Formats: sequence, C-alpha cells, structure tokens
Amino acid sequence: YPENIHIPQGVHVIGASANRVVMTGDAARPIVEMEDYTLLKGVSIESAGIGIRCLRAKRSIAIRNVILRRMGDKGIEVQPEAQVHISNLTGYNNTIGIYVEATGMAEVNNSIFSNDLNYGLYTEASGELKVQYSDLFFSRANNVIFGPGILHQDPLFYDPSRNNFYLRDESPAIDAGDPDYPYYK
Repeated sequence: YPENIHIPQGVHVIGASANRVVMTGDAARPIVEMEDYTLLKGVSIESAGIGIRCLRAKRSIAIRNVILRRMGDKGIEVQPEAQVHISNLTGYNNTIGIYVEATGMAEVNNSIFSNDLNYGLYTEASGELKVQYSDLFFSRANNVIFGPGILHQDPLFYDPSRNNFYLRDESPAIDAGDPDYPYYK
C-alpha cells in the first residue's frame, strides 16, 4: 500500500512478513521516519526516493527483517547523532543501500546487499558504519568498518524481479550469519 509514516519514540511497527507487507511511497519524502527507541520489522519497502530515514536518537533505532528494493536515492538514511542497529536486511537494486551522515552510527549484521547502483554502503567521514556477517554482491562500500563473515558472492535469490528474495538451497549466504547474534537465541 502507498504510505509515508512517522514512527514516534517508543513505538514498534511489526509487519506480518517482508513478503506480505509491501510499502511504497512518493519520491519527495521518506516512506518511513523513525525516532528514539523504535523498531521496524517484517516489511518490504520499494520504489521511493528514501526508504527509511533514522532521525537523531538518544537511544537506539532497530530495523529487522526488512527488504529494501529499488530506492532511487537511499534505502536507509542515518542522520547525524542517530544510532541504528540493522539485522536481516535485504537490499536490492538501490542507488545507495545505507547512507550514514556525519556523527551518525549504524551496525549491520546478517544482511545482504545486492546489485546496488552506486554504493551498497556509504559513510561520511565522521560517521560510523560497522558491518559483519553480511554479503555484498555487486555493491561497493565507502568508509566502512568490516568485521568477520563478509561475503562478496551472488546470494542466489529465487526471483528478485518478482520480489522473491528467498535463498536457493545452494546459496552461499545460508548459514553464513553470526551464530552468536541475539536473533538466533
């Protein structure tokens, strides 16, 4: 459904599944804006200028189990002083997957960035973007801190042209995530 939403402090928005809840919007505004101590989980966001804008936050913003597809500008924009934790994100065919502005901070775990047009991951000089146990396939990175478990292989999606981002049985991304990440516990 077409929508532009603002998630105020302390609110959690949880969709049934990223394959079932698809949000679209106009290119003039972000589809989702998030404030302090918020969670966005289980949705797919596509065909907009900016998918998710993370506003300045004293406490952490969490993004989990989200698909970002065909963003004309940025999939996720982390503004100055925002602190964002991202896990199990699939970014596909975005101009820039994640963009961290000066003094912003993002940590990414167990995610896939594939076929991004300019950068999968981009950080301004005084921003911080840490990535581990993730796959960057045809996705460049700028000023990113890489930890263990980084792949640069085709994740072998079933059919991304039809929004089917399930992994094929032979995908190198299967079981390549961080076994100690809290999502698995």
